[in-house]
Parts: sequence; structure tokens; C-alpha cells
Amino acid sequence: MKLYYAKIDPLFKKDLFSVPTGWLEQKRLDVVRKRKKEKARAQSLAAGLLLHAGLCDYLQLPVEETPPFQTACGKWGKPYLTEYPGVYFNLSHSGEYVCCAIAEEEVGVDIQQHQGQMEGIAKRFFTKADNQMLEDCSEAERRERFFRIWSIRESYIKFTGRGMGQGLDTFAIDFSGKTVVEQGRTVAYFQEDRKMEGYSLCVCTGHKKLQAVWNLTDIFQRSPSVQRGIRDQL
Repeated sequence: MKLYYAKIDPLFKKDLFSVPTGWLEQKRLDVVRKRKKEKARAQSLAAGLLLHAGLCDYLQLPVEETPPFQTACGKWGKPYLTEYPGVYFNLSHSGEYVCCAIAEEEVGVDIQQHQGQMEGIAKRFFTKADNQMLEDCSEAERRERFFRIWSIRESYIKFTGRGMGQGLDTFAIDFSGKTVVEQGRTVAYFQEDRKMEGYSLCVCTGHKKLQAVWNLTDIFQRSPSVQRGIRDQL
């Protein structure tokens, strides 16, 4: 399982309505063009570019020569690859970053910037145990713990594919075992990366043996071919 991330800064101040990139399927371009806010357009475009670059890296395919990967949506709207049934992916964005998880089985990923109000969200969407944990934290620890809980919960409902319809408070988090528990039964395993200052990043899978390889070097900058391809196509 590999995870990739990229900053969206290089995509700001571009004429995103005229992006003729050959890396993205048409439905992604349609979404980009419909976004009214510049940041939302940049996030959607960056997510699509990162998915293409990440899949090419994962599958060992040439970035420039590989046509757009085609996707469809499952029962609850979770996208999947139509031509690679044994490869799964998930995308997330927050603040200045987009991230992508790619694995050989179902996967959910979430990134959360440490920004915004916490209390209302915690009381409305978190469990009593979560809220008690936040109350027991020191002021300095509370903010980071809140966003860790949020990213774990989001990554799990994205892993199952059911999204917010499942509810963020319908399962428990076991921090010691790094598991997600429903009705007393372990249903998923999560892994966190806490090195990115000001962000919480979590990936969730169905098996403990599936270890994450965190590619937290900007893939757009790391690969000359990727960087050149983005520049040429924008």
C-alpha cells in the first residue's frame, strides 16, 4: 500500500477552465470546470493529477504515455478503477494538500488541516468516549487529538464506502491496538502519519498486515517527468 501527497500551490493562478490535460478522465475535468472557487478547482485538479501519477508509479507505467484511468462508482458512490479490479484507491484533500492511497484491497484515506472550530463537531459527530478523551486532554493536546480522531473516523467511513450515511459515531476507536471496532468486533485497522505539521493523516484498511509506505515527498516535484508533464499540460 502506497500513499502520495502533493501541495496544490503549483496549480493556483492557472486558467483551470481551459486545462486540456490528457491525464484526467472527462468526468474529472467536468468537475474541475464546474468549481466556482479557485481553491476548490485547484484541489480537484491536483487530486486527479496525483491519482494518475500515483497509479503510474504503483503500476510501473509511463506517466506521459498512459491514458487516463477510467473510474465508476460503487453502491454508495465510492469510485473504483474499471480496468484494474485488483487495485483500489482513495483520495482526500484539506488545506494546501491532496493525498492519495493505493492498495491491493479496499482502502480509505483522510487528511485534515488543524483549522476551524472543534467543539460543535465533536459534540455532534463523535462518541461519548471521544468527547471524554478530549476533555481529559490538556489544552495543548486537545486540538491535535481532535483532528486525529476526525481523520481516523473519516478514513474508516471512506474505507467502507458508506460515507457520512454510516455515521461517524457508529463505531469505536482503539488507539492502543490501532483498530476500529463495531459491536465489540474489530472491523478495520488504521495507520497514521503525524510528521506533517499542522495536519493529521490517516489510512484505513481491512487487514493489519497491509503496511503503508508513506511517500511524503511531493510527487509533482520529485519526478522530473511528472513536473514537466504538469507544466506542459497547464
